[in-house]
Amino acid sequence: MPAVRLAPERILFAGSVVAVAVFVLDIWLAWLAPWLGLQFDAPATGAGIVVVQVFEPGPAYGKLKRGDVITAIEARDGSVLPLSADTISPTPYHAPTYTAFNRLFSDHPALWDAINREEVTLRLADGSRASLYPQPHRALMSLPVDFWALDLLAAIAVLIGGGVLAFRPNDAGARCLFVACAGLTLVAATMALFKGRELTLRTDWVPLLWGMEQFGEYFITPFGFVALLWVYPRRFRSTKYLLPFGGLFFGVWLTTQRQWWPSPVWPQAVTAASYLGLIPLSVWQWRASRAHPADRAALKILLLALLIPFGAVVLASNVPMILGLQPMISSGLGLACLMLLFYVGMALGVARYRLFNLDRWWFEALIWGLGGSFVVLVDMALLWLNASAGLALGSAVAVAGFLYLPLRQWLWRRLSPAARLSVERHLPQLINSLFSAESSVALQANWRRLLAQIYAPLSISASATPLVRVVLAREGLLLQVPALGDGPTLELHHAGKGLRLFTSADANLAGALLALTQQAAQARRALDERAAEQQARLRERELLLQDLHDGLGGMATNIGLLVGLAQKEQNLSAMQLRLATIGELAEASLAEIRGFMYSLDDCDADWSAIAGDLRAYGRKLVEPHGLAFEMQTSTSSLAAQPDSLTRLNLMRIYQEALTNIVKHAQACRVSVRLDVTPHELQLSVQDDGVGLPPQHDGDAATSRGLGNLHHRAQRLGGRVVIEPGAGAAV
Repeated sequence: MPAVRLAPERILFAGSVVAVAVFVLDIWLAWLAPWLGLQFDAPATGAGIVVVQVFEPGPAYGKLKRGDVITAIEARDGSVLPLSADTISPTPYHAPTYTAFNRLFSDHPALWDAINREEVTLRLADGSRASLYPQPHRALMSLPVDFWALDLLAAIAVLIGGGVLAFRPNDAGARCLFVACAGLTLVAATMALFKGRELTLRTDWVPLLWGMEQFGEYFITPFGFVALLWVYPRRFRSTKYLLPFGGLFFGVWLTTQRQWWPSPVWPQAVTAASYLGLIPLSVWQWRASRAHPADRAALKILLLALLIPFGAVVLASNVPMILGLQPMISSGLGLACLMLLFYVGMALGVARYRLFNLDRWWFEALIWGLGGSFVVLVDMALLWLNASAGLALGSAVAVAGFLYLPLRQWLWRRLSPAARLSVERHLPQLINSLFSAESSVALQANWRRLLAQIYAPLSISASATPLVRVVLAREGLLLQVPALGDGPTLELHHAGKGLRLFTSADANLAGALLALTQQAAQARRALDERAAEQQARLRERELLLQDLHDGLGGMATNIGLLVGLAQKEQNLSAMQLRLATIGELAEASLAEIRGFMYSLDDCDADWSAIAGDLRAYGRKLVEPHGLAFEMQTSTSSLAAQPDSLTRLNLMRIYQEALTNIVKHAQACRVSVRLDVTPHELQLSVQDDGVGLPPQHDGDAATSRGLGNLHHRAQRLGGRVVIEPGAGAAV
């Protein structure tokens, strides 16, 4: 049968229902106990328990006061039940022997019977008695902060496990985390009742709640942690090999219930030692994930959650009990905060939340956690050696100040990812890449090479996606860098040759370097544009000189040859013909000079001025031959201003077209139109004459004049189209 997969919404809803049910159930069980209206604490010295608060209103209000020491309570049969710090202890397994442990549990039925009646008599240390009338149910306002903190932790644990499982239902790591969260729910819920009780709970509840708490602490929780690192982020072996470990933890719980251990402290030591099994699993996961940066980042979060919060719990609670000392953290609120931090970290690791931000704070948190653990261990070691509390604390602070802090600074400079990701560190490379680039293309190549040197990605690819800032994508596997100039967007894949993720520090560094490089690119682009402009001017000058050489040079050569021939000519009519030709060439040379002067002197001429010159020249050339002339213009103010080369060639084309009409068209009317747009220039010259001979087609250059038209148009990046018909249009 195919596996049934629940929708994430249903899993979240079920988890929310269970969380609310656990929270309400704990409150209901605490409410069922009879209430004396008192809050107790262990005395500094001596027997009995100390009243630390009298609730108003309450059964004890006005009869007892804060600071009273209650030594015993009278039972129904008149016997006296002594009260001590063990009576209100929230952790019965602190008892050194099973005899004391069992005596504590055997006292609870008699204690329950003593307070579960209409009148209760308390004996005080000063020999007086106080008679109280308990209320049948406890006031919820009297529940201590420890109860609410641990009860809330139990509900949150369900939500954490269910929330991760809802969005990763097929992930073995999410299922193992859910098992560990279930263990935390059992432990926190039962500890809330033990820490929140006034004196005792219902007789039949105590063994059941104790067994549930131990089941979560000795079986479900450690087994969930081992299973999690067994399968996540890389699978170590088949899950069937987890069965022996499950049997081991179940055996620890079973032997605890049967009291087969030498003392109640032994299971604590065995459970704490069992967590050492997480070390080889962590080492294997670290090696297995070295080529998988996303898995390595998830593992870092898991290990951080294990080392800091869980390590703090072990150091502050378990280790002191093993050494026979009082726990350093005994409040339920402190334990709840540490365990919540631990499970939230585990959930973030399994859910792979914002892995690319991990390296920015992982090293800092690790250094901080190791420093705190170092101080705590030194302090506990000195206390265990019977040093005074003041000497132990002072020695720990001194060792931390003179040894740990300098070592921390050295480690920070050598190993911190943030110290390696700064603009100053890579500024020499950046300056070298900027100043060694001889063009914008070379600068883009240097920029790409610089990114490869800094981040060592497996590959860099180009993308057409426009970006305005550096972007982290795919959980830190990809770094997208905006385009430099007119280049493409760059995508860097897998930093550090695929051994790490890109982080927000990487993105910030790339953004800072990009800002500097973009300024250099703008300067480089300005230099390239200036160089291109200079090249264009040089090219324009060369073309003008070539035009001058080909035009005036050719005419002067012809004039010189004709003068030599005329001097040798004996026939008067032939001499006059050559002199007439010399005159025509001289007149053409003057026109050529005027054209050059026009193109070179009117450097500030705009299109409106050029249109006026074309109109005046057309009338001057055409109307003396009896032809009507008209001209229409349309010029855009957004069009680029014409350079001298454009003005010269445009005038030459215009002159050639009008001259051909005057000489050959036999026309009566000439129409000229000039259109200038931001992207195009179009000059049209049309007549109503005889048109072109049949041997000429629209694009042919069969004569010298038409060939000159085509050549000059090509200089401007355009073309000449000649349309025959009723007359001709150029």
